[in-house]
Amino acid sequence: MKQLDNIFLILLALFSKVFAMGQLTVESNIIELFSYTNDTSVYPGSDIISTGETNENAIKVGVRFMPENMQNDIHRSWHIDIRKNTIEWHPDLQLSIRRTDDGQHLYNNLLKGGEQYMFVGNSETLFLRGNGKILNISCQLKITGRSLTIPAKQYQTNIVFTLIDD
Repeated sequence: MKQLDNIFLILLALFSKVFAMGQLTVESNIIELFSYTNDTSVYPGSDIISTGETNENAIKVGVRFMPENMQNDIHRSWHIDIRKNTIEWHPDLQLSIRRTDDGQHLYNNLLKGGEQYMFVGNSETLFLRGNGKILNISCQLKITGRSLTIPAKQYQTNIVFTLIDD
């Protein structure tokens, strides 16, 4: 039995909802989980890998404000909301994200939230909260719910990060 089961995640970055000179950077390639094109070892009644994770730095997120000055680099408070924008998705598939480090900053800036996996749904949810300039925050994705009952096809979603200037 041939199975074609691809899951692609495409990342988008949206900028601040309020007018500010904030810059959100999101770096990643297209992330492909569970890519099997000619897997004949999976058949009804057999075990299937239902959970997949990316490497711990699959996504890099950074926040900075312009102009770069002491006030913006240290004290400017912000938060990042996250949601998915479904292209083709099965409701049994659950997407989660977490940060795996504190990123890079010069002034011991505050970064809170996101240490544990959190569900990424279709509505915005608070992901991270911080202050000042923090770059290269590593993030990891996890997907659960893959099973033989889900039709074999390509599933895709966009992950939308929104920077909000507090």
